[in-house]
Amino acid sequence: MLEIYEYDQTEIDESWFNWSGGLWWSDFEEAGIEKCFVAFLGDEVVGFQTVNASYDCVAIEAKYQGQGIGRALVQESGCYRPDRNECPEFWAKMTEEFGN
Repeated sequence: MLEIYEYDQTEIDESWFNWSGGLWWSDFEEAGIEKCFVAFLGDEVVGFQTVNASYDCVAIEAKYQGQGIGRALVQESGCYRPDRNECPEFWAKMTEEFGN
């Protein structure tokens, strides 16, 4: 069962994100990150979403594509707007589903 938790920088174990191919950014202040949501499948980290002070998504990554991890992160965080819209189809769907 997928579980999502919110963490601050001091609670993060960077080894959780070895699978991300360098997409994880550990310096929250430098990256403008205010919140971080981490998705677990059992003991395995399978995704993360970082959010800035304007509540825009700085980054969202899932270890497995097409499994609903990104959607679950957006639903849990309530953050459905991207800081940079690098995947317009995904964000249009998230805005339609979760936007006000």
